[in-house]
Formats: sequence, structure tokens, C-alpha cells
Amino acid sequence: MKIVTADQSSLLFKALLANGLFSTGSGLTMLLFSRPIAARIGFDQPQLILGIGVMLLLFGGSLLFHALRKRIRRVEALAISAMDLGWVLGSALLVLLAPQLLNPTGITVLIALAVVVFSLFELQVWALWRLSKMNRTRV
Repeated sequence: MKIVTADQSSLLFKALLANGLFSTGSGLTMLLFSRPIAARIGFDQPQLILGIGVMLLLFGGSLLFHALRKRIRRVEALAISAMDLGWVLGSALLVLLAPQLLNPTGITVLIALAVVVFSLFELQVWALWRLSKMNRTRV
């Protein structure tokens, strides 16, 4: 179990911190404003928005924990990145396969969120790749 520290990859921890802040902020917003959000994006189930908000708060909190602790197991960082990629792919599938679930504003918001999440995914994966590359050249 390889542990990554902020001394080894400050980029990874900055990306985790940004991801944690974004996820926590998004989750809190969804919790506080689930009904107006659902109405604005054309979605008739505010309880689902509420549930996503809870999950994002938990996810974001765990990211903030790791980012502020400045230690994470490599496998955990990879799992976080996989979850981010899953969000992006799920968003794309929703837009492609069930666009009628959202109005144009909802689709735009979903795509914008997916772009941000994909950018955070890229930063995390890039940081992990650079770290593994550095470790291979030291051996």
C-alpha cells in the first residue's frame, strides 16, 4: 500500500482540495435548494437532487479530509479519480440516452458540471502519473 504525501505530489493534493471544495459546495447547494434547482432544470424529483446532494457532501468531505491531512493511499486516489470519471460518463449517458429528463438549462448545467469534474479528474490522474514516472526513474 503506497502512501502519497503532499511533499511527493503537491499537485495531487491541490486537485483533491479543489475537488473536495467543489463537491462539498455543490452538495450543500443541492441540499439547501433542491426544490428550486429541480424546477429550474426541468426535473420533477427534488428528492433525487437532495440525495445527490447528500452523496456529494460525503464525497467532498472525504476528499477534504485527505487533502488537509496531506496523506492518501495511491489506491484511494485512483478510486476517487474513477468515481469522478464515473460521474462524467454517467452525465454523458444521461444527456445522450435520456435528454427528455431535463430541459435545455438542465442539460447545460449537467454538461458544465461534467466539464469541471473531468478537469479535476485529469489533474488527479496527471499528478498520479507524474508521481509514478518519478518513482520509476529513481529505481
